[in-house]
Amino acid sequence: LPSKQAPFMWPAWREGHAQWQIVDMQSYIDEGFNLNSLIYSAIMYKVRSIGIPKLRAYKGDPDEPELLPPNHPLSKLVSRPNPSQSWREFQGVQDVYLNLTGNAYTFLERPKRGGLPTAIYPLRPDRVYIIPGNRAIKGFVYVPEGRNVSDSIPFLPEDISHVKLPNPGDPLEGMGYGLSPVSPMAHSMNFDEMSFETQDERNESRILGPFGVPPQLISSRLGLKHSTYANWE
Repeated sequence: LPSKQAPFMWPAWREGHAQWQIVDMQSYIDEGFNLNSLIYSAIMYKVRSIGIPKLRAYKGDPDEPELLPPNHPLSKLVSRPNPSQSWREFQGVQDVYLNLTGNAYTFLERPKRGGLPTAIYPLRPDRVYIIPGNRAIKGFVYVPEGRNVSDSIPFLPEDISHVKLPNPGDPLEGMGYGLSPVSPMAHSMNFDEMSFETQDERNESRILGPFGVPPQLISSRLGLKHSTYANWE
């Protein structure tokens, strides 16, 4: 069968150029995650939940998988993705990135092209820029602190895993930046209205809704008011 090609056709002025970020991640960190107890609690509830099941490596038929031994390279990789992080630490920071910015990027360090990664590293989303080609993503660049895009580190698309939340306005038709859950609440309320002093039940529901975390799970004022110990479990 002939290989399938995406039907996309992007304008020539996009090709080969870093696409501008669509959110200000530092503002979301400083004014949202760091200062708003509901945003912090909702995201961290998801972080703790995703870390409960233990990740294991398998081979064979997906319906009848065979557990790989602990000394297998893939088992070692999922146990410790890189020298600085356990899998739970790695997954936790990636889940925070995803829920703050709508994007989570992972660099796959390979000894040879196409080989099994020997380490995987989380990348700060605001330092990763997408480089589109004519019909597909041409690659990514990572801009370390203190540098600009012209002095960045390039990556091939197969060496970057880009997990994103849906963005219906993406000009790259699902291959560009994801949309942050903080974006809709930041457009309907400013950060002053999200502050602890002015939170009421309406604000709580507006903040927690985009994260998909019921208020009962984080013991917010709204959740405590509308729940009982009978339905707590």
